[in-house]
Amino acid sequence: MEIIFIATLMKTTLIVILLALFFFVRYFFKLKKEKSVTQAIANNTDPVISRAIILSIENTGAFVHGHVQMKIQLQVIPVKGRNFVTEIKEMLTPEDIKTLRTGSAISVKYNPTNRKQVSLIKAA
Repeated sequence: MEIIFIATLMKTTLIVILLALFFFVRYFFKLKKEKSVTQAIANNTDPVISRAIILSIENTGAFVHGHVQMKIQLQVIPVKGRNFVTEIKEMLTPEDIKTLRTGSAISVKYNPTNRKQVSLIKAA
């Protein structure tokens, strides 16, 4: 009877140790990801404001509090450097969506060290 109890206790201990290791590794990688996002702030890289042309706009089907998530493909035209194409997902109001059309020019801001970090500049 004692042997079965000890074997069960060892299995339970092993499961607890493996779960603790799993959550530690998950926490470590989450911190590493947050660190890379805040790295632009640490490097004092200010976002660059630029003009962009909407190449395509489509609804993703996600809705939150009356806002619709849209996937927008943009050609960003920076003042310095080469144009680049990127794709963003933005939560927009129905009024904002009415003003956005393929081919129209809009203002965006982007991180010059990571051109995938782009967001629309909304008028206040």
